[in-house]
Amino acid sequence: MKPVSDDVFAEAVRWHARLRETLCDPVQNKKMHAALEHWLTLDSEHKAALQEVELLWGKLELPAKRMLAGSGDARPLLHAAVDQKAGLQRRRWFYAGGVFAVAATLFLMVGMNQSVKNEINRLMNDNVVSSEHEVLSQSLPDGSVLRLNAQTSVEIDFSPEQRTVRLIAGQAWFNVASDKARPFVVKTDLGSITALGTQFDVDQRGDTVTVSLVEGRVSVEDARQPSLDQLQLSAGYAVSLSAKGMDQPHRFDMDTVSAWRSGQVIFYRTPLSEVLQSIAPYSDRHIFVVQPGLANLTVSGVFSISDIDQVLKVIEQTLPVRVVEVGGYVVFLI
Repeated sequence: MKPVSDDVFAEAVRWHARLRETLCDPVQNKKMHAALEHWLTLDSEHKAALQEVELLWGKLELPAKRMLAGSGDARPLLHAAVDQKAGLQRRRWFYAGGVFAVAATLFLMVGMNQSVKNEINRLMNDNVVSSEHEVLSQSLPDGSVLRLNAQTSVEIDFSPEQRTVRLIAGQAWFNVASDKARPFVVKTDLGSITALGTQFDVDQRGDTVTVSLVEGRVSVEDARQPSLDQLQLSAGYAVSLSAKGMDQPHRFDMDTVSAWRSGQVIFYRTPLSEVLQSIAPYSDRHIFVVQPGLANLTVSGVFSISDIDQVLKVIEQTLPVRVVEVGGYVVFLI
């Protein structure tokens, strides 16, 4: 059986947490069971992922309870009134806290993967350059300038015939020095971008690669259809590559795409799920939406990437969301 993917494992963790959160409410628990059963029928990998989560839950529940007992945020929950109604509320809060603690441990195991992969790549290959939670600038041997967004890793391979940078993960901006004799090629999992002298941004996020051209011209090739003619992209336009192929070039907001290079992120009616995905690389904590219905709430604003707490504060103040931090490493939006 093939290994369970990180995305499916993380989804199974969420299902497991939701199921256990509804144990105090038989009606909701029955509905959640029915929804979970449907999810399990969609793919055999789902069942394998849930089995892994249940196995880890058994191994981690005791350490998680100890972590909960030592958390300054959780201890006051144990001092609720002892009458019947308050006792039920106390049990619910205590149990929810336990769910968050165990889920936090599981999510840490999932969320650390990219950081670990970046570090392994860097240690095993001298040509790999990686950033952690900050924006990193790198001058290349030909005079080109490379800027890496947080949680980004690239491999640099220059030869007398060609200049090649492989984007392993994350987002990078390229200011390419002109050299007509040596094309500058950026390779990704889904395709490649070729330039002579230009400025452009490449964002490899999940199963999509987006190329945004600021200046000059580049050609974009779909790795899944290399026989097709390369797309000639003009300045001010962006194009995305995915498993479905290459989409049509479209204009993009230059301020939004380039904001990270000046230490900012810009959102305009952006779904909360996308906001969290955008700010996650800048924090050493792992941030998750517990309730699926919250993911589509929208956020607007300009924020500093050096103050993620302020972003979370604004989200909590302007949306029907509560921010819960567990152990200083994981943040849940509930």
